[in-house]
Amino acid sequence: MRATNTLLFDYIEMVSIKIKYIPEPILTQLAVNEYNDWKYSYGYRFRYLTENSRPEILERIKKNYIRHNLTNYDEILKEIKGLAGTGKVYPILKQKVMNRIDAEWSKRQQSKQLLKAI
Repeated sequence: MRATNTLLFDYIEMVSIKIKYIPEPILTQLAVNEYNDWKYSYGYRFRYLTENSRPEILERIKKNYIRHNLTNYDEILKEIKGLAGTGKVYPILKQKVMNRIDAEWSKRQQSKQLLKAI
């Protein structure tokens, strides 16, 4: 069991996080639609989000959308499902993916700002 945990941690450390990019405002529209569909499918009574909802909520649902739809995060989870130690590496994997998302979108924003300045 210890060897499996070590291999699992090594795998999470070395696995490549693939990420696709979708520009704004398309990303926000997709994230809002998926969030609203998800809430509706579970029968939650709530106020629908829109592209004009609070920015902090939009940022959170966009990151969730990116993680589950524009990266290989869910495929990695499927690969490690049922292995001993998965619960311990899950937060490490999630943080690795979130860091990659932050870095990629930050890089895109900087490029956008440079293009506007030219």
